[in-house]
Amino acid sequence: MGGAGLVARVGGDEFIVLLGGLRHPEEAERLALRLLDALARPHDVDGHQLACRASIGVFWSGATAGSAAAVDADEAIRDAGIAMLEAKRAGGARHVLFEAAMRERAARRADIEAQLRLALREEQLFVMYQPVVGLDPAGTTDHAAGVEALVRWQHPTRGLVPPFDFIGVAEECGLIDQIGDFVLERACRDFMAWRGQLGVSAPRLIAVNLSRAQLAQADWTAKVAAILERTGMPAASLQLEVTESLAAQDEQIQTRLHELKALGIKLALDDFGTGYSSLSSLHLLPVDTVKIDRSFVCQADTSHHHRVLIEATVKVAQSLGMNTVAEGIETAGQAEAVRALRCAKGQGYFYSRPLVSSALVDWLEQVRAG
Repeated sequence: MGGAGLVARVGGDEFIVLLGGLRHPEEAERLALRLLDALARPHDVDGHQLACRASIGVFWSGATAGSAAAVDADEAIRDAGIAMLEAKRAGGARHVLFEAAMRERAARRADIEAQLRLALREEQLFVMYQPVVGLDPAGTTDHAAGVEALVRWQHPTRGLVPPFDFIGVAEECGLIDQIGDFVLERACRDFMAWRGQLGVSAPRLIAVNLSRAQLAQADWTAKVAAILERTGMPAASLQLEVTESLAAQDEQIQTRLHELKALGIKLALDDFGTGYSSLSSLHLLPVDTVKIDRSFVCQADTSHHHRVLIEATVKVAQSLGMNTVAEGIETAGQAEAVRALRCAKGQGYFYSRPLVSSALVDWLEQVRAG
């Protein structure tokens, strides 16, 4: 490549390749592509064929030692690492060339991570609940069918921080499992409080989202069982939701899902239609409910194509003994369309935005009285 090189291992699965004498960043990128290609080829290890995926961050400097533009070695390693993380976020098995804007994004993520750790300690996170209503084909609406628990962050100076701004960071830095466990326990406690306060008018089911990090914990099923015992929550009234891309993942995830079902908990496939599974493979997933993604529901009353897709999903789910929920209902037309297509339940702003626990109680009392 036109100069001396050095390869060093700096972590469990991290390596640095240092090259001198390069004249253009394209040369470094060509080498990165060659490395990716070599790693992707199957390698025979003790009779097993193994292929590796790698994420490569490329930092290039045309500066010469001693010049004003010379780059500090630690800074170069840091910036290459930032580019590597960008490659991982883009899906891995690729290289990314460092750009100055990446440093600012990395600093912002690090700041959010630090503040999020503080938020967990100081209980700045809280849970809101969006009603999920039952849709009877005859036209009645069951407002106490259930709710979905949604985490929110009330920052002391920034105000309400949208989940989009911190969930991704939480996943990257390993905090998502702590957040998920907090939401699960708080949701179970609130559910039992509603039962005591509202009796038969209380929601009959509460849904909580699961993350990959939670399902990856070997003892997580035992943690869930302990939460149910501490809160008195009936397992049959808890629905844990996974995205279809996660539910269709490796054997470890499938095993954990079956363990949860064995506790008596219901499982739901969230955002169906946006991941990797299909109607033909739906029977392979251990779920009780299919939640039809809002991208289909938002056109339920205007697009014949989307109505056909929703109808097919409902029919296949029903044939497998599964329920269906139409997500993201925002208009009366969409609500009537999914009701006519026999969706069992609906959820969206047409019925209610997410509410804090006390406001949810008020909403249920109002719809019962009205």
